[in-house]
Amino acid sequence: MKFDTTCRQDFFVVLLLPIVFLAMRFFHYPLFGDLLVNSVEFLQAIWLLFCGLLTLVYMKPWQLSDSKRMFWLWATQWWLVLFGRSISWGREIFPDLPHEFFRVLSVIWIAPLVLMLFSKNLRTELRQKLSIASFPLPYFALSLICFLISDTVEHKRALYFIFFSNKYYQDITEELYEIPFMLALFLTAWQFMKADKKPAKIKGQKACVLKETSK
Repeated sequence: MKFDTTCRQDFFVVLLLPIVFLAMRFFHYPLFGDLLVNSVEFLQAIWLLFCGLLTLVYMKPWQLSDSKRMFWLWATQWWLVLFGRSISWGREIFPDLPHEFFRVLSVIWIAPLVLMLFSKNLRTELRQKLSIASFPLPYFALSLICFLISDTVEHKRALYFIFFSNKYYQDITEELYEIPFMLALFLTAWQFMKADKKPAKIKGQKACVLKETSK
């Protein structure tokens, strides 16, 4: 696998967020209880759903080869699973339904990710991505770090006290660090999306040139 260590302007914009959130630990910033936490969670869910729809609209998997089609459908399903997880598989919308219902729903939601791996086309494209594609290491590393911080805050793992000083701020701190996680994760996927679009553009340009020369 090739590693792309380029840090573009968007990387530094997202990087600024966890730095700001860490600095906020030393200040008593005003909160509005569950209202603010729920608002942030709602915006995160909308963002994840948007990322899934954008992947479909931008990549147009129905116009791609079998292997690439499966890969981008699989990538879209990842966004939908993250969306489902963000709303607790619907528990946030229908809190009065029995928990067993949401357990079954989560299995149905996640199952396509596993079942699609049985596709030879998907496995072929994954191998090709691992061997040829440039992996945007800084973006993925930033996403992973922010996710680990959010998980540390949520479960009060080792060093959690670095990120918040008052238990009243635990929920909002967890949600805030999930914002750069989601943004950096999208930027990671965006690099792959642009890379897959380039061959299609080149082919289109060559086709135009051939038409012009044949006239």
